[in-house]
Amino acid sequence: MFPAGVLFLLALSYYRCRPAALPHLLYPEDHLMVDIESRLPGFKQNLSMVPEHIREGIALYVEHGRIPGDFLCAVISNDLFQALGRADHINRHALHEISAFIYTYTPSACFGSEKKMTAWSEHNGLQGKTNEASTDG
Repeated sequence: MFPAGVLFLLALSYYRCRPAALPHLLYPEDHLMVDIESRLPGFKQNLSMVPEHIREGIALYVEHGRIPGDFLCAVISNDLFQALGRADHINRHALHEISAFIYTYTPSACFGSEKKMTAWSEHNGLQGKTNEASTDG
């Protein structure tokens, strides 16, 4: 029997290959990135690591704490089996890149468990963290 961490790494390496073509979906992302980029260097430039159809969900979750769809909730909560079960064919192939992006370019307080995800959402993401800092000072 493999420890959970080893199983997670095996699954990520298996799904590392990317599909030949991603569907073209248009999302107006630029309005979401103004505040994020000033607080999270590299977020906007590296958002292209993840499939286009989930970028807005990630940005809204990080910036405003808006809970994303089932697949991203599973990834953010660190639930590999649910993430694989809920992934579409594009996200299944990009799971390694999605996980790497979230780990590298988002605050550690917003991912890793369902409890962290709920707390991040209840505090309205980065927007709530900024509001807390401005009222404290």
